Amino acid sequence: MKIGMLLDSDFPHDPRVEREIISLVNAGNEIHLLCINYKGQNRPAYEMMFGAHIHRITITKKLLTIMRGTVNTFPFYNWWLSNHLIPFVLKTGIQALHIHDLFLFGSAFLANKKLNLPIIGDLHECYVDAMQYYKFSTTFPRKLFVNIPKWYETEKKWVRQADKLIVVAKEAIELYYEKAKIPPEKFIVAPNTVLIDHYLSFGIEQNIIERFKDYFTIGYVGKFSMTRGLNELIQAIPLVISTIPNLKILLVGSGASLPDAKKLTKELNVEDYVVFEGWQSHKLLPTYVAASTIGVFPHIKSVQLDNITPNKLFEFMLMKKPLIVSNCRPTERIVKQEQCGLVYESGNVKQLAECIIELYKNSEKMKQMGENGHKAVQERWNWDITIQPLLDFYAQLESEIK
Repeated sequence: MKIGMLLDSDFPHDPRVEREIISLVNAGNEIHLLCINYKGQNRPAYEMMFGAHIHRITITKKLLTIMRGTVNTFPFYNWWLSNHLIPFVLKTGIQALHIHDLFLFGSAFLANKKLNLPIIGDLHECYVDAMQYYKFSTTFPRKLFVNIPKWYETEKKWVRQADKLIVVAKEAIELYYEKAKIPPEKFIVAPNTVLIDHYLSFGIEQNIIERFKDYFTIGYVGKFSMTRGLNELIQAIPLVISTIPNLKILLVGSGASLPDAKKLTKELNVEDYVVFEGWQSHKLLPTYVAASTIGVFPHIKSVQLDNITPNKLFEFMLMKKPLIVSNCRPTERIVKQEQCGLVYESGNVKQLAECIIELYKNSEKMKQMGENGHKAVQERWNWDITIQPLLDFYAQLESEIK
């Protein structure tokens, strides 16, 4: 089947999109991805990658950010993108449109007035709920152009209009029923699990492993935003260093809350215990997971994080790392079900510190949790297994179109 994907960022690297492309191509589908080439990057307008056809539109990052941020107020973005989408579909003979994230749905529906194709909406996150915390939607002057109540109404309309919806956690099915009365059969659950062979193919950089081998290293890999709970993790350091003198907090990533995290580290005088590694190539991420003694997901409980599964959760499990997670619903469910870590109440710094100390004092428990997580990924929580419902859907759709 010829499937057209729409992504409004540069590619690569988006791990979820990458994994979907690999699996759909391996299943015999022809994939065409329309994505962005930020001006100055000089990526080719067309190339083959992961067995898929990659088509790029060039635009400045600043202009794209402005148009994207106002998509539900001044729909210039929908018009601009739909004008690229229509010839893209007509040229390639695409039979279905797979749209990556809610804010692109409007462009697809506008183009589809001429195309009349099945629209599959891939909800990478609960976008409108996440807007409560995004800088572009909560800070002056940009927040003046973002009408969040209007976005909730638009979300209802768009999720009802899509032919199929993909979510990353089963909890989201309940959420969208509450929001828009979407029936469960309209959903496919495709968690952000790990494509094992692809992930392990990046290898391990021993020089990074050596840097952390003498420490009890708590690893975090991902976004730096106010919902990720990194301040709470830093606040836990003074509560544990008398017990764990060789503690290191390894923070890999970047984002809007990075300056605040660095400031807090300095204020608490714990700079010697924290390593801000910054943004790193995706090829190095398995190494940083391997360098960690345990993995931590100190997410602040919210509608957004109560309905998604983070990529890195399964990567730490694959690498036999015990976990400490807050009680956001999907992570709590998985960690308790697989007995691969400890759960604490979101925002409770004292409980977080107690979990860290508990694992530090019980190496056998850590080892067993690591083994449990690894086994769970091998048997259940890996991409080849969890992507199957999506592959089945497209196979069925192709048979119906023929």
